[in-house]
Amino acid sequence: MYDFFVKLLGFIFSIIYRIEVIGLENVPQEGGYIAASNHKHIFDPVFMCIGQRKRQFHMVAKKELFNNKILGWAFRKVGAIPIDRHKPELKTIRTIISTLKEGKVIGIFPEGTRIKGKNLGSAKSGIGMFIVKGKADVLPIAVITNYRIFSKVKIVYGEPVDMSMYYDNKVKSDKYQEIADKIMDSISEIYYPNLED
Repeated sequence: MYDFFVKLLGFIFSIIYRIEVIGLENVPQEGGYIAASNHKHIFDPVFMCIGQRKRQFHMVAKKELFNNKILGWAFRKVGAIPIDRHKPELKTIRTIISTLKEGKVIGIFPEGTRIKGKNLGSAKSGIGMFIVKGKADVLPIAVITNYRIFSKVKIVYGEPVDMSMYYDNKVKSDKYQEIADKIMDSISEIYYPNLED
């Protein structure tokens, strides 16, 4: 079902947007990792996924989106994971970590919500916990566009960030924010240079 939706949305979006993909060679083709992107619009998860189509991204999405029966059904069919952004449940955390350990890809927005304007927001500490508990490296992604119909959409996949220095150490929870900030910095490094042609 995921492949069907990605192909369908990829076709539709290629008609209504001028899509440019940069850094496709940076996308790992095996193993579990976290795909982390900036977030400014409801279409961002679609852009993250259609820019590359060889790996399934299990997107982490706010649980409110699953309240709608049709949307909830569609999100579950494509492997999305609902999360309470204010107080993630233990079950959700375990699902995300087990998905990573199964060698799959988790898609997440470190900012935790949509950030309007050209500037990026601050990362929430949750991604730091997922990195530590899931022993996951991170693929930074930048989605750059004004989202207007027929406008250009630039999807930039940066070089994976090696987080193995946190795998074998006992990392305390007060370090999660520091780790999250590091990931947001890696997104910034590919976002701002590509903001203007």
